[in-house]
Amino acid sequence: MAHSFYLGDRQTLEQALENCPFVQEWEYLPEPGRLRLNFTGSPADSAQLLRDLVAASIPLTEFRSEIDSLETIFLQLDHKQAN
Repeated sequence: MAHSFYLGDRQTLEQALENCPFVQEWEYLPEPGRLRLNFTGSPADSAQLLRDLVAASIPLTEFRSEIDSLETIFLQLDHKQAN
């Protein structure tokens, strides 16, 4: 999981995210300019994504990785099984 704070338009950002094979999905959070990514790559892949976003002229104010807690993982698995 990764979080990002960005400036600029969503279309350019979404095009860059669609080109990354390690970004499975993303969601815009209620705070303006905040985005959460479901990222499955390695730390090196994360660094490459950051380089790609900057190269696409997407102004980022923050980019960080987060590791889900076991509780969050179990809740996600339980939700998937219910569907």
